[in-house]
Amino acid sequence: MSQGHPPNVDLLDSLWMALHTVNGQVLAPALKTTLVGARADVRDRRRRQQLHVYPSVLMAHYEHLTVERQGHSFTIESQELQAGDLLWLQPGDVVPADGGIVAGLAEVEPAHFEASRQVRVCRPSDSLYAGSQILTGQVQLLVRRTGWQTRLGLITDLLHTEPVYDSALAHQQGEFARQAVLPTLALSGVLWLATGAYEPAIAPLQFDFGSGVQLSLRTVMLSAQVFAVQQGVYLPTAGTLEHLAQIDSLVIDGREGLPQRQQAQLLIQQLRQLGLHIYLLQDQGMSIEGTTDLTSDRLADLQAYLMANQRRVGWMSFGETCSCPEPTWLPIRWQPSTFAPNAKMVILLDGDWFALGRGIAIARDALERTYQNVALISLPNLAVTFGGMFFGLHPVVNVLTNNATAFMAEFWHGSSPQFRTALLPTASTTVPLPLLSLGSPQLAVAS
Repeated sequence: MSQGHPPNVDLLDSLWMALHTVNGQVLAPALKTTLVGARADVRDRRRRQQLHVYPSVLMAHYEHLTVERQGHSFTIESQELQAGDLLWLQPGDVVPADGGIVAGLAEVEPAHFEASRQVRVCRPSDSLYAGSQILTGQVQLLVRRTGWQTRLGLITDLLHTEPVYDSALAHQQGEFARQAVLPTLALSGVLWLATGAYEPAIAPLQFDFGSGVQLSLRTVMLSAQVFAVQQGVYLPTAGTLEHLAQIDSLVIDGREGLPQRQQAQLLIQQLRQLGLHIYLLQDQGMSIEGTTDLTSDRLADLQAYLMANQRRVGWMSFGETCSCPEPTWLPIRWQPSTFAPNAKMVILLDGDWFALGRGIAIARDALERTYQNVALISLPNLAVTFGGMFFGLHPVVNVLTNNATAFMAEFWHGSSPQFRTALLPTASTTVPLPLLSLGSPQLAVAS
């Protein structure tokens, strides 16, 4: 505060503990310190276990690999692998990169992050991921991603950096917590003057102003980001996940071609059933049922329409560069050959339309769990705080309630590894997509 920083909730906690201690009530502050320390210790242990499963150095035991590159054979170090390299893997080899099998047959033990740990037989056209191990047979691998851009590398980076505090929800919680400090101090002063009793006056200082959000960001959001990578979708930050969960419109930029149109058709129908508006931008090519079609000369009209209606838009592109025209829209990249770490965009790692559906489902599930955790912590703490203010509830009850709900939010409801991946509810109905007037001529909705 002496350096110009506003008071924060730590000041309230410190005052609560100090005032109880000065008045001889040492049990509640001591219990609070012990339980908070125990939770931090459990959190650190879990984090170390995760980082042990996902090593920070990929395939460090590989010193040299023989690869075929542009028709020539080279002996290189594992860190020099590039997309497009071909290499043979023998029994006992650990797969050093993500890629697809082009020849051979082998039994493979999946990597730690894969959903199933059962040994499977892999054939040409199947995918292999860094961290898998060849048990029998041999296969030739076409490398697609190396280093930190493999699924194993992305998960490791997420666990190390924890990029979970850039969401609008986190900013709102932080601002609310800052704004609530001085009114809480004022409330305590008023209670002191009105009652002359210190226990009711101290009770408001213990109210939790948002650890439900903080714990959910660290557990739910991070777990969802890791799970999304396992499902073939890279969500670099919690803000990206939050934006994906809230999109109500999707613009598909098909001007450079549209892969797997049959898959696209099925996903578009699912998205329409959720009420999303789908726009297909292409200058030539066949329409897809359920999309609003437009050409490049109508893009400005579409931008103006979506911005005027305050739509939350996802922009899906297929080229080597991101073509998203608006900084407030969420870029969605289709299997780019390379991408920047922590870029505010969704990356479909394997060129799978249904991965986008899984990503939206995971994002919505994670956001829903976050709000549930906020309620799980805030409502009981609000109740015991008022109990301390008006009914003389012992402060130990407040401490036990605060830490019990925080533990439940962080370790029971927060760290579950499984999220919803099905996009649609059990019973679904088709939502009709109306014709949209963006000016003359009118856009056509394919049907």
